[in-house]
Amino acid sequence: YSAAERRLGERIREAILLRIADLIFRAWRKARAQGIGCLPEIGVAVPGRTVTGGFILDSTDYLPFLKKRDGFNFAKGLRKCLAAKGLSGCRVRLLNDGIAAGMANIYFDPSMAKRGKFAFLGPGSGLGGCVGVVKDEKK
Repeated sequence: YSAAERRLGERIREAILLRIADLIFRAWRKARAQGIGCLPEIGVAVPGRTVTGGFILDSTDYLPFLKKRDGFNFAKGLRKCLAAKGLSGCRVRLLNDGIAAGMANIYFDPSMAKRGKFAFLGPGSGLGGCVGVVKDEKK
């Protein structure tokens, strides 16, 4: 990257994180106003592979400077933005967006889990998906 590209990428990255933090903060504030308690746990579905610790390993090329190879910890950056809004101490976890969508389908349609096997494909900019087997603990 050139110096100008790096500066632009870092500004874009900051804008993305600030927008995500703003949406989380607004949802948290709205929930609290309605008497709903909130755990300090934030889950973010992102394109690409993620690793424990809050890094995005690889992703689409149109997300500049958000990856581990760029020296950036996404979860740490988001926690910093949340703390600036008054939400400190939040735990941020990242998960591949296709896997997150598949897990959400199982959560909201438990009959999928009862059948034991499932597949979810969520085409977007690439082909994300979740395929798995749910074990029956009773057997």
